[in-house]
Amino acid sequence: MAKGQISPENTTMSFVIPKELKKELGILATKENRSMGNLICTLVDNYVQLNKRQERLAAYYKLISSLNNKSDT
Repeated sequence: MAKGQISPENTTMSFVIPKELKKELGILATKENRSMGNLICTLVDNYVQLNKRQERLAAYYKLISSLNNKSDT
């Protein structure tokens, strides 16, 4: 793939953030030797994965609770 092209598995997004937040993201990206785009993609991916784990954990606790309630009766 030629430099500057986006792979078929990826897409672009455009959004507005406060200038100070962009500045802080740039500092963090530099500290981690990442581009800002890579840092943002990693942060979003981590957030999505965390949300999925929380949903699975909530479903697990709901199942355990229902099993405990059945055994109490």
